[in-house]
Amino acid sequence: MTNAPRPIILAADVKRRMHNRTVAALIGAAAIMPLPAVADEIGDAFLEAEALLEAGDPDAVWDAFDRAVELFWAAAPLGFAEVRLVEAVAGYGDYMPSPDNRYRPGDQLTAYIEPVGYGWTAIGEDYRIRFRLDLVIASTIRGVVVDEEGFATVERLVRSRGREFQATVVLTVPPLPADSYEIRITFHDVATGKEAVATLGFVVE
Repeated sequence: MTNAPRPIILAADVKRRMHNRTVAALIGAAAIMPLPAVADEIGDAFLEAEALLEAGDPDAVWDAFDRAVELFWAAAPLGFAEVRLVEAVAGYGDYMPSPDNRYRPGDQLTAYIEPVGYGWTAIGEDYRIRFRLDLVIASTIRGVVVDEEGFATVERLVRSRGREFQATVVLTVPPLPADSYEIRITFHDVATGKEAVATLGFVVE
């Protein structure tokens, strides 16, 4: 594996794209869920934002848009805006992508994952985002070779119910035979009970 420097995707770029990525991820998740009774309320909230946009009231537009996304976020299943292998992570949207997905036993494998549709637990004046993770590694030929329930917990205490959270999952590649494998990381959201599986492929040389 090469360690040559690669461009870093800056958090500032993500900030500019945040709303589009969030809405796209949630719409994708909503496509597989039965729309609940709040669907009309969500639609009305987006229509209100559109009307304010046409009226030329930018501050009110963003307030209305945030209310609509908050309703959508709560109703949608848990999903992921980003799942990828990386070499290093500095924060939300700030990472160095891995040049490939090829590893040797003993190598460090790092996954960068952005969940969407999660909840928050009030802790005094703060809010906690918390996930319990299960890990499965499998191959088509060998089946499941690693199956670890409660593999890890990722959490963050935040001052507001923001929608920017990333989980960095670091694994040491076990002594597996050369083959193509799939990592399945199940995220269990403690606040809402929602769950979803993030999947990544990698090759052991």
